[in-house]
Amino acid sequence: MVLAYVVLYLPYTVQYVTSAFTQINDSLLQAGRVFGGTPSYVFRRVTLPMISRGIFAGWMMIFIIAFRELVTASFIAPPNTLVVSTYINREFEQGSVSSGCAMAVLCVLITTTALLVCNRLVGKRKGT
Repeated sequence: MVLAYVVLYLPYTVQYVTSAFTQINDSLLQAGRVFGGTPSYVFRRVTLPMISRGIFAGWMMIFIIAFRELVTASFIAPPNTLVVSTYINREFEQGSVSSGCAMAVLCVLITTTALLVCNRLVGKRKGT
């Protein structure tokens, strides 16, 4: 299941990181090299801090999408393995609507809380 999710959602994450990476001016990387930085040092001290928000945003968006994703889990998951979306679907199919709704509300609360925490962390990084 992990491999299916990685294959399915990796392009979205790559798009976020690529977008963050294209915003870095080459002169910053060249300045790091001119002052004697090895490529790994320049990556660790210049590039990575500048693309970290893109990595973080990509991770957060994929977490929110994959947390509630039903189709892949329905096709790939073994019968005894339940994820949030398949649990909710199973509860509705078995007539236990209250359990399904309770888990759906918890799912929304978890993803909303994760998004608010991430917004607060990114806001603190900017200095606001």
